[in-house]
Amino acid sequence: MNRENVEERVRGRAPGTAALIAVAVVLGAACGDGPTDPDGGTGALAVTTTTEGSTLDPDGYRLAAAGDTISLPLSGTGVIDGLPTGRVEAEISDVQRNCRTGGRTATARISAGDTAELSLSVACDTALLGKVVFVSDRDGGGDTDLWVMNPDGSDATRLTDHSATEGGPEVSPDGTRIAFWSDRSGNQQELFTVAADGSDLRQLTAHPDQDSGPAWSPDGGRIAFISSRGGAQSVFIAHLANDSLVQLTRDTAQELTVDWSPDGTRLVYNSDGGGALSLYTVAPGGSELREIPDTGQPPGYTPAWGPGNSGIAFSAGSSGDFDIETVATDGTDRRVVLDSDAADLRPAWSPDGERLVFESDRDGNSEIYSMAADGTDLIRLTENPGCDAAASYTPPPDGS
Repeated sequence: MNRENVEERVRGRAPGTAALIAVAVVLGAACGDGPTDPDGGTGALAVTTTTEGSTLDPDGYRLAAAGDTISLPLSGTGVIDGLPTGRVEAEISDVQRNCRTGGRTATARISAGDTAELSLSVACDTALLGKVVFVSDRDGGGDTDLWVMNPDGSDATRLTDHSATEGGPEVSPDGTRIAFWSDRSGNQQELFTVAADGSDLRQLTAHPDQDSGPAWSPDGGRIAFISSRGGAQSVFIAHLANDSLVQLTRDTAQELTVDWSPDGTRLVYNSDGGGALSLYTVAPGGSELREIPDTGQPPGYTPAWGPGNSGIAFSAGSSGDFDIETVATDGTDRRVVLDSDAADLRPAWSPDGERLVFESDRDGNSEIYSMAADGTDLIRLTENPGCDAAASYTPPPDGS
């Protein structure tokens, strides 16, 4: 039997790069191969997978060719039979976002009565998927460290242990790294990233002034943040591929927090540039600056851009009384989803837009809570004498 066998090798990638990709391998495609011949009999395509690493996807992968789709195990073989002879395009998909492979599609040469073979290697990095990351000083000492827990508050695990103060954690789109600010370098606050298991600490910024509030772009290639370098607090974007910084806002106003739209085409931030602390959106290049109407009364804080049509969630209020609201980007459909006498702060969306996680002092000290996006089904996630704050959801196990 004349079998063709090409092995796909794993290539490295830059830290923080999203890894939800399918696999492509050219299977013995030779010069002069003709198109599919529907009358030339049928053959088969066999794919043998080998997956190594951590945080594996228990559902495996998917293989599609000539209209047929089958499941592929993490390690094992899947076969599609009855393929027409000639060139057939194959596609392997549903590779979990923290895993690395090769390209996307493959052109396989199918011969009547034969089986074209493919060996695929997949390497998966440790990732925080389907979790909630936050900061806490529950272990005493007055400093806050990075923690992670399940969305129901169970299995809280400490990720960093340092005498410095850490804040603003956000997990990369592929779940493999956490961006956060810390004063561990001796300056006021600098930005750092760390691997999902707390190892491989990397310093992102080094400046005498304060950097805070990191927010990953959806493609994982940029981090927006707030910096006081130059006097006023402004929005900056760090491009991870070439370690460059771009200052996005240039005025005397004070910008406090920033977040990306799900498609990466705009950012939302709050600023007192118009007198009141209102919400604004802007393109990543600094063009098309727009104020979201009436979000300065009461002042708007910590905007978070939700998936789909979820809108922007933010805290609004003053003097320790902050409610959680949502609003469309044009200022319409503004809703108070949580109204209390407490300080309900820093809302963050779940990946499906169904829930919000936030911090509140409603029970005496700062704890983490979650609720449905309409304000119902309020659940307390943490309960301890320390301070739990700055919570956000990590990416889901699967997704594009």
